[in-house]
Amino acid sequence: MKYRILILPLLALLISSAFSSCSSFVMEEDSNRLRAIERSNGNSVNYVMLHDVERNGVVLKRGTAVRIVIVVGDDWIKVYAYDSSQPLLEAKRLLVLYVFKDEFPDEVYKEELFRQKLAEVLVRR
Repeated sequence: MKYRILILPLLALLISSAFSSCSSFVMEEDSNRLRAIERSNGNSVNYVMLHDVERNGVVLKRGTAVRIVIVVGDDWIKVYAYDSSQPLLEAKRLLVLYVFKDEFPDEVYKEELFRQKLAEVLVRR
């Protein structure tokens, strides 16, 4: 019984410290806006590639209609693109944009800057 009293507060402290150290530089409301860039009314948004991108023999050529998947980490944002004629689960996705926290002023996410970087690679169709 004594051990249970000691272990529970210690366990709670460890769990809370683990969650507090895993915060992303992209706040939840910004994450929702990123989803709006990726999807509109539940449907994937179509974009067009502005440059050829090749990774491991997989190519997305300039002018290809693509859809995107945005993944947010603790200190980065990745944008993957795949040919819009293919289903998401079967498509070969290519990393087309990788943005780090230190690329933003004061390491604070700004949607305008992210959209500028995205516009260098893709244009909305």
